[in-house]
Amino acid sequence: MRGHQIAWIRTHDLHWIAVVQVEASSENEMSSVTMTLWLSPKMFQLDKPEGFYEPYRRRL
Repeated sequence: MRGHQIAWIRTHDLHWIAVVQVEASSENEMSSVTMTLWLSPKMFQLDKPEGFYEPYRRRL
């Protein structure tokens, strides 16, 4: 599902949580909901823009 990350939140134990909004609708599109999710950074992936290159990282 596609969503939009709208914020980062720093927790009391110095971890980060992303606030992501996802639009969901029924198969017949008669009902829909916008879900606001608080997710660990490991639980979602950001799309990379076309032409994006990873930064060079030196391997040890």
